[in-house]
Amino acid sequence: METFTRKNDIGVDIEYTVIGQYKDRGNIYYIYTDFVTDDGNKLGIRLFADIEKDKQLKRLERDQEKEIILKFSKDVLTSKIK
Repeated sequence: METFTRKNDIGVDIEYTVIGQYKDRGNIYYIYTDFVTDDGNKLGIRLFADIEKDKQLKRLERDQEKEIILKFSKDVLTSKIK
């Protein structure tokens, strides 16, 4: 899996792991985690989402990030394994 390091809100370097891509309304979003548990998420881990713009990942506003993560989580939980 692809990983990257980014400073968090308080300036500490955190390693994140990309767990998937999600396409919505013509945009590509990268879903990633730091593997911290999250009881509020049905997947059980804290998730983040960035949008791909000009071949770079850009942070989303928190409301938009929540929307994309919710859609991604629903798709993952309702997908059927073939």
